[in-house]
Amino acid sequence: MDYKVYVDETGDFSNKVKKNKNTDYVGGWVCHSSFPKKLIKLIKEASDPIISNTNIEFRIPDHLHFMPLHIFKLRQGKDSTITIPTSKVEPIVSNIFKLILPEVNMVFRSVGFPIYYVNEQATYIEILRSTIIQLLDEFDLTNDKVEIVIASRRISELMGGSGYANPLEYEKALSLSLSNEIQQSYEYKKQVIQKNIAISFMSSRKETGLAIADFFCGAMRYSKYNYLNNYQIDQKLKRYSIHNAYILIPNKTIPKIKNIYKNDPISATIQAFELFAKYPDDHELNNFILSKRKDFKTVNDDYIKLFAQELRSYLNEKIVNDPYRYQNLDIMNKFILLIEKEFINYNILLIIKYYKIKIQSHQGRIDLEEFVNRPF
Repeated sequence: MDYKVYVDETGDFSNKVKKNKNTDYVGGWVCHSSFPKKLIKLIKEASDPIISNTNIEFRIPDHLHFMPLHIFKLRQGKDSTITIPTSKVEPIVSNIFKLILPEVNMVFRSVGFPIYYVNEQATYIEILRSTIIQLLDEFDLTNDKVEIVIASRRISELMGGSGYANPLEYEKALSLSLSNEIQQSYEYKKQVIQKNIAISFMSSRKETGLAIADFFCGAMRYSKYNYLNNYQIDQKLKRYSIHNAYILIPNKTIPKIKNIYKNDPISATIQAFELFAKYPDDHELNNFILSKRKDFKTVNDDYIKLFAQELRSYLNEKIVNDPYRYQNLDIMNKFILLIEKEFINYNILLIIKYYKIKIQSHQGRIDLEEFVNRPF
């Protein structure tokens, strides 16, 4: 099968982001390659009954910008030409999501934020790379052809001053870099990847599929309207933790985790324990954990604080937010027992106790109302 993947982003990816808020992420949607040519017609079908008898101009895809459509004060710069009254936006957007639902294979978004911050663009690229690598695991790469179209991110900090004078050349280089990263990650499928995967950057003001990716990113962030309820019911929503990108690649697990550990020991440790919970007979994983046991016992307070924050975010995503959380419970219970054995710290044990209760509640073993359910 031939597929199109459209990827956009929301947020500024600054180091001021609160990790547990998850307001800065990449996201998008997947469809068969033949569908995008029908988009403009469907969008007109969705909007014409609402604005056909007015003088409102609705340019597709230029005016398909989710947040400025919904929030009038955001209609600045290029979005200042949007004239649709905010009172008419909700029915139009609802109609669009309803009409395209049968043709959407998947809606996805990233979850999480790198612990070590470099700059906004580096953070965005790391999240983008991690999401794409995991997304590709959804396809049969021996038969499927996947065209990934990413929305250009031409922020002034990147393109002005000491930034890139030629954004097209930068995006071309970034496409090549992403392709090389994918090939290295899927080295055992290298020839298939080269043949069946294409990556490009385009403007969401010119490519309707990317405008719809912006809609999905906005709908997952803007809680006033539950636009994606039917997508949730149809189990078409998928989340990818940025820290799981490298655990999917056969025969590359330990080298990747060791590489991650050099720069991000907390994420690498969590990944190692999750994998060991799934594969307790894996001697390489066991040896890795044993080799780091001394580190676990001698870490300082700052490390424990960061580890506790990341652990809580990880467990909350797996046990509370994940649409498939009930499938995670057995593994998460094993994961928690492993962490409990290695980290004797009050804050970490408190987090573990809290999520043990959550797991038992999901499994119907206790009544959660018996406990005080409060954030730490």
